[in-house]
Amino acid sequence: MHRRGCGGVSVDGFVTSRSTSHRYLHGALLPGACITRKRLQQAPQAERRGNSDSVAVYCGLAAMMTDPGAVPESALPLALANASKDEIARLEEQRYRTCRRCRQFKPGRAHHCSICDRCVIKMDHHCPWVNNCVGLGNHKFFLLFIFYVFVLSAYALTLVFFRYAKCINESCPTYGAIRVVCLILEAVLFGLFTMCMMCDQYSVITTGTTQIDRLKGESADNLGLREVFGGSDCKFSLHWLLPVNIWFPTSVKNQVLGYVLEHELIFSEDEASEMDTFLDDDSVSDTTITMTTETLEGGWSVEKRVPASEAADVV
Repeated sequence: MHRRGCGGVSVDGFVTSRSTSHRYLHGALLPGACITRKRLQQAPQAERRGNSDSVAVYCGLAAMMTDPGAVPESALPLALANASKDEIARLEEQRYRTCRRCRQFKPGRAHHCSICDRCVIKMDHHCPWVNNCVGLGNHKFFLLFIFYVFVLSAYALTLVFFRYAKCINESCPTYGAIRVVCLILEAVLFGLFTMCMMCDQYSVITTGTTQIDRLKGESADNLGLREVFGGSDCKFSLHWLLPVNIWFPTSVKNQVLGYVLEHELIFSEDEASEMDTFLDDDSVSDTTITMTTETLEGGWSVEKRVPASEAADVV
């Protein structure tokens, strides 16, 4: 999360949204003289329905504070994930795509944010209202945030409609009229804004192309809805509507991220023991395998196993 932007304004918006349920209750659902004992008994139930705005508040805070998918400093090209020793040695001589600003490896789907000063996987835009980039890690939270705000706005307008529909044939006092007008303005403003945002995000979800990709004229592999909502397939699941973190199967995780972490390239002890079984008994007794670390261009390193006699020749 970055400190600059409209984060403070968005927090004020969360507080305003939190008080909206009380406006529903006092300004729209219980219009003046229409208050009866039965209505007062139904008030707690209506307030519980109004408390659904808590989901929108949580989604907004999650979009603000969740890592949008920043590329870690230990990220390496995906080509090194399943490469053999000879292939790694050959790939080390190639020049990988690096960000000219943060001077580290830059995956194909990553873009550098000048405000956050970091590369973000599948960056769509930097949203001032959540004070954070919208990328792979928090795109779902951002979508749920604008969706639930739209639902709450539509719910508020529906309550106002029923209020005035009832007051057509009844003599309702004007008590609370100012609050109702404020509620209408707020619902229309946020409703139209979030509706436009959802229409724009629809093309992002269906095509897998972010706003920055469209500006640059780039295209990318589209994994469908699960690239945004996570999961093992594109079938609708309940977790799509819940503010929970996304997850990907191991088979597609690296493909989505576009990089592999440095520690994943280090040979395991089991692999080392399997390699040693190909040596005869005399060679095993006379040869000692030593771990050496080779520093490569770009500031990252790769650990290798070499015989102790050759360890001194490795730079």
